[in-house]
Amino acid sequence: LHAANSGFGIALAPVFAATWNAMGKGGKDPSGVAKFAWGLFFAGLGFVVMLIAANIVINGGGNVRVSAWWLVLSYFFQTIGELSLSPVGLSSMTKLAPYKFKGQMLGVWFMATALGNLIAGLVGGKVDPE
Repeated sequence: LHAANSGFGIALAPVFAATWNAMGKGGKDPSGVAKFAWGLFFAGLGFVVMLIAANIVINGGGNVRVSAWWLVLSYFFQTIGELSLSPVGLSSMTKLAPYKFKGQMLGVWFMATALGNLIAGLVGGKVDPE
């Protein structure tokens, strides 16, 4: 099921690129901040989907199973969020960084993502299922 994220990314990246280009040519391209906001909204929506699925299991006393489609839907929203946020963030890093530090700033962007994933994993591993 984790391949759903990659599949959505490959399928939707050209759609997002075409959409941003068309909006830019029409003078209706949203700001980088707006794209970031939409990206965070959709990433959060992916977590809300999993919250709903988890509550179904919890309300069933742990004896209820949910479909794997909940996870696929969550990955869909996460991918939309990623496609809204990541290219804008990388673009912002290259535009705002001094010329000599552009490569380093891109590295910092990816390092921040890696550290965020590490911290999320460490915190998530400490959550008591009860």
